[in-house]
Amino acid sequence: MEFVSIFMTLFLIMDPFGNIPVFLSVLEKVKPERRRVVLIRELIFSLIVIIVCILIGEKIVRFTGLEQESISITGGIILFLIAIKMIFPYRIFEYKDEVESEPFIVPLAIPLIAGPSLMAVLLLFSSSESGTFIEIILAGSLA
Repeated sequence: MEFVSIFMTLFLIMDPFGNIPVFLSVLEKVKPERRRVVLIRELIFSLIVIIVCILIGEKIVRFTGLEQESISITGGIILFLIAIKMIFPYRIFEYKDEVESEPFIVPLAIPLIAGPSLMAVLLLFSSSESGTFIEIILAGSLA
């Protein structure tokens, strides 16, 4: 049951269905034959970030002296701010029409898939006793 709980938490934070419109708008300028390659590349980059966060998460938490409660509060604040921005959108950065290059890591891999709230949760999972590293890595990969 622990694996299912970790998987569902990571899956809901990643919000793959909510990211579909953003992915489509960003990949709109990419040639149709390159879209699949770009999408797979970005997913691999985000998976690498997820695995790195899981593997070195406990070391980061110990080095910075953070406690699980502070990471939980920070992750909640980040999710709250993202929800506020979704309710009251304000665009500072516009994707320029004249840009014809493929997206590389930003904005697809980071922050859409492996964003700050996901990294905070991964740090929390890896530093707590909420599952083994293998369970967390499998849940993150599957999510």
